[in-house]
Amino acid sequence: MKKLLFSSILILLIPGIICAEPYFSKQGAADWQEALDAGFIRGLTPSEWDGYMNQWQQFLGPGGVPYPVDTQFLPPELYVAENAGDMDEQPGLVMAWGEDGQSDGDYASAWVYEYGVDPDLSGAVIQITVVPPQYGPTGSQVNTVSFGIRDMNGAIRSWHWVCGPGGIPWNTPTTITINAWMTGIGATTPSASGFMNNPAFDITKVIDFIVDENAAWVGGAAPVPPPGQSVPKPWNYWYDLIVRPSDNPEGMTVGFNPEIHQDIENPDLWPNDYHMEFVVESYNPFNPDVPAPPILLSHIDDMFMSFDYSITPLGDGYYQVEMDWSNPVEDPIPYCTVIHLGFELEVINSNVILEVKGWWTKDGEPVGDIAEPNLPNDGFTPLLGFRVEDGMINPPPIGMPEFGYLTLRNGDGNPDTSQGEIPVEIVQLELAVLSPEELANQLGDYPFGELNSSSPLQQELPWQPALIDGALVGENNPVNMPPDSFFDVFFDIDLPEPTPIDAGDFVIIREKVRFTNNNNMVEERWSWHMHEADNGECDLGDAPDDTNAAFAPMTTYPAAVAAKFPTTYQNGSPPFGPIHFWPASGPYLGTGVTLEWDADFGSDEDPTNNIIPVSNTADKDFADDGIIGMPLSMPKCENTAFDYRVTVPSAAAGLSVYVNAWADFNRDGDWDDVIVCQDSGQQVSEWIVQDQPLANLSAGVQTFTTPPFYSWHPGSADEEPMWLRITISPLPFTGSGDPVAAGSGPPGGYTYGETEDYLFVPVTTEGDTCDCADLTGDGFVDLSDLACMASQWLTSCP
Repeated sequence: MKKLLFSSILILLIPGIICAEPYFSKQGAADWQEALDAGFIRGLTPSEWDGYMNQWQQFLGPGGVPYPVDTQFLPPELYVAENAGDMDEQPGLVMAWGEDGQSDGDYASAWVYEYGVDPDLSGAVIQITVVPPQYGPTGSQVNTVSFGIRDMNGAIRSWHWVCGPGGIPWNTPTTITINAWMTGIGATTPSASGFMNNPAFDITKVIDFIVDENAAWVGGAAPVPPPGQSVPKPWNYWYDLIVRPSDNPEGMTVGFNPEIHQDIENPDLWPNDYHMEFVVESYNPFNPDVPAPPILLSHIDDMFMSFDYSITPLGDGYYQVEMDWSNPVEDPIPYCTVIHLGFELEVINSNVILEVKGWWTKDGEPVGDIAEPNLPNDGFTPLLGFRVEDGMINPPPIGMPEFGYLTLRNGDGNPDTSQGEIPVEIVQLELAVLSPEELANQLGDYPFGELNSSSPLQQELPWQPALIDGALVGENNPVNMPPDSFFDVFFDIDLPEPTPIDAGDFVIIREKVRFTNNNNMVEERWSWHMHEADNGECDLGDAPDDTNAAFAPMTTYPAAVAAKFPTTYQNGSPPFGPIHFWPASGPYLGTGVTLEWDADFGSDEDPTNNIIPVSNTADKDFADDGIIGMPLSMPKCENTAFDYRVTVPSAAAGLSVYVNAWADFNRDGDWDDVIVCQDSGQQVSEWIVQDQPLANLSAGVQTFTTPPFYSWHPGSADEEPMWLRITISPLPFTGSGDPVAAGSGPPGGYTYGETEDYLFVPVTTEGDTCDCADLTGDGFVDLSDLACMASQWLTSCP
């Protein structure tokens, strides 16, 4: 019996209405029904279907299998269903096509969803859940699904997935996640079976989403009909269509602006294209299994008419980036023309561009491959890569620059010189550090575009020249960089004066390199690198700490005891104060968190630093809002507990964390003690909450209660304030220091979470402890606690 192939397709069109962001969702029956009723969902035309299939045939990418395209188009039947029967219980959109007794043939169907949001999907993630049916036992089933994105000029980027064994399972909901700005089969989860990308596709001008299904239909035993129908026919089921921001933490901007000289004299070899490729590192440290690819923010094209690029994952957080600037072959770049090219990327955690190479091409063919005799550099031009290690993520040794390390690199690091690796000398090297505000004030609305030798604005930047052994880097004192060498900007040079780099600052480096060109002449050309320092999106506590950047003693309490609470991270450590590098990327305390570079110096959102050692000031973090019911009830040598709130961002749903808390019961300036109650002999630890687990958290704001603990106060301190620290983190407490300091953090810090410190006068009288308190110490507030409260009221009240 002949198999009939059926296909379905979803297209979402963005009309001219532009909103502030590209994010939206269709998640419930009401959402889908509203779109149907308003006419936003319509049937696809046969010509639209043909265009999609044509691009799959023309632009199939490497690393996958071809996509089946030979089908006859049929109009769809579209309606909303509460569920997909036994396959899934979620409401969604049903698409059915064909009719009872459909004649033999291959069929396709499609629908269009029009919506009005920003067409720029740079950095956006697309999610959609599909239930590909297997209709019956005779081989009727969905064999392939695809998802495509089309821009306003009709260029498409698309992925497809094989269904069945080894692919997307039949009769089971599968959520497809697509990093829209990436290319290749690794841009999606699950990984795609094939990939297509039109070189002209522009991720900033998206107007369509295209989702297609191919199904095989075999006669015989009656297959499963579409939901709510009795006539068997091909159908599929979609729900939870979401366009959202990436789950990755906020990235850092890195830019590279080289000046390229067209140094090929023979007019027959004049190029009309320039090709650049490199390897870039970008990864999410708190969730390394989830891709965090670089995002292209902007590019500079100078006299080129067209620009194309691709980003392909290589594994272990590395990505291959290829960029092509081109003109029509009849419009080549003349000899001796100097052009200004460049790109800006957003990267996560790392700031590394390696193995940079660039060469001239003529109508796509490298000029060096067609030149006779060979050109001295085979048509290549010198480009330096770099590696930046940010001090906030990989703390440098004490005394080293907080920004970390910035190394210029020539070549791929392989000791065997390969094609395109050109020996150079750096004959001028200068550095400028600017805040984002200073960058905008001095270079205008597009600072990156001003980094070229013809811009008078960049000439006025506060450049500091580099010195080696006390002498300026220059024509007679160059930095020699043969192929496969490196030069560390921060450790191999001196600057005339100290140059601090605060969180979020931009470091701009310009270097003039000397080399022998493709015309066998010595020339000099400029390049600019722009690097954003980590933007200080960390959280730390605000209890006083006398191991601080100012080396200033800090005291606390009316008795002015030495404050030994481990709060600061970079100075005076170990012990390290607990630091959370991306606090709001996972569960955090309360409903707000303010960000800082460190507790005692650097930028701070509050905007005051959490502690100011020189004035003996602490408790300056204004987002300590996790604990409920301050001042807490803590009767001496009695059981107690407290409530606290936790916010779980949607991207962090399902994570598990640990909560720890410490209270300075004896007011001695630390949280290290265990005290014994004189009357009962009960031991009271200042580590009052010990690795309380919160497992598989749901998104939203939730309230939790600590396990019961005993409290203590010296008789003279019943009315004195006390420091309490609470920390939520992805790891159990290990601390740091020798011996380990209570309340400290690990040397490598935490990826997410928050630490809050409270200075308060506890409620210590028993009569004040019955309000919503766990008086019996059984972990619950219930009728037994009410009986306790009534007993205390009868005893204490007249």
